[in-house]
Amino acid sequence: MNQVLEQELVTEVSIESVLLDADLFVKYKSPEKAFNLLRNSIKRSPRSIPLREKLREICITHKNANDAARQCLALVSLYIGREDFDLAYDRLQEAKLLDPRISVAAGLEAIRRARRPDFAVNRDKSPVKIRTDATLAGNLAYVSLFDAVQAIENSRMTYTLSSTQDDGLNNTSNAEINGDFSREFTRNVQDRRHRIAFSGTFDTPVWLGKLRFSPLFRAGSSAPFNLGNGGDDRNLDDLSTDRLNFSGNLSDIVYREPGSPFPQQLVDQFSLAPIGARGGNLPRNSGTGPSFFTFDLNVSREFRFRERMKLRPTIEFDNILNASVFSYGAAFIDFDGIGSNASAATIQNFRDRFLVPTRTYRQRQIRLGIRFDF
Repeated sequence: MNQVLEQELVTEVSIESVLLDADLFVKYKSPEKAFNLLRNSIKRSPRSIPLREKLREICITHKNANDAARQCLALVSLYIGREDFDLAYDRLQEAKLLDPRISVAAGLEAIRRARRPDFAVNRDKSPVKIRTDATLAGNLAYVSLFDAVQAIENSRMTYTLSSTQDDGLNNTSNAEINGDFSREFTRNVQDRRHRIAFSGTFDTPVWLGKLRFSPLFRAGSSAPFNLGNGGDDRNLDDLSTDRLNFSGNLSDIVYREPGSPFPQQLVDQFSLAPIGARGGNLPRNSGTGPSFFTFDLNVSREFRFRERMKLRPTIEFDNILNASVFSYGAAFIDFDGIGSNASAATIQNFRDRFLVPTRTYRQRQIRLGIRFDF
């Protein structure tokens, strides 16, 4: 009995001396000696929490993120064994911050099962007959806080409310009325008032191949577009920035889908400004263009051969749905199509293209890659 107590006392004293020596090495600018001392001590006492905590602390101080993350993961197992689940969760999240490549799914599952051992013990392991006419259900008591934290921690959603205004861009940088830029100040053609982005990283279990899915979804409200008279200089100022007269409601000037009916009633409300007039009454960037969305997806799988050897094949999908997302550049209405001398072909071309976007964002693209770490 005395021999056991003496051995425990010597072990505690030796660990305290190691910690003291490590602090002295750090104080006198010899961190490598502190690293070597702590690593050798951990080899002799791999379950010593004070030694691993000290090594983690010094690694973080000296920007050694990989070793710090490795100690955090080792401490997670030790704290779970001591049923100190709060500290285990803290060290798991710290490891993820130090090395974003680390997946916390297995650690969260281990903490959850340690908190609720009855889940594994009382689970019904008898064969289950699969029904195709039933929906999925389950016992919500087994859905713990850590399940929700895992989904939230691996995903991110952002919403942006913005407003961008200017008084001219590039080829329309000259005011319609020479020098009157206050009349031009309005929404920019790139102004999308509402934007939403969702991204995340989700690791699947073994029965789904241990695949990692990283989706990126972005959506935005409509952006304005500009309407001109096709470059006809009506106010005789030698500039092609003239706009039209409009007698209707500005909210009716909305983009058309390709192949949609021609809005004859809307067209009848447009007219050219008289020769010599200061300009048309239609405000700059008064049209409402299409909304924006895109969905990209990254799928990867990691294979580990040794502690430092990893193989990760990856497949990336841009616009995985191959959706046609239309957009405007600087759009101008060419009213030559409704002039008295216009040909039938010109009139038909005008009817087909009036307010129809002629540009789209990128089509679906697929990229394959492979990464080998050693």
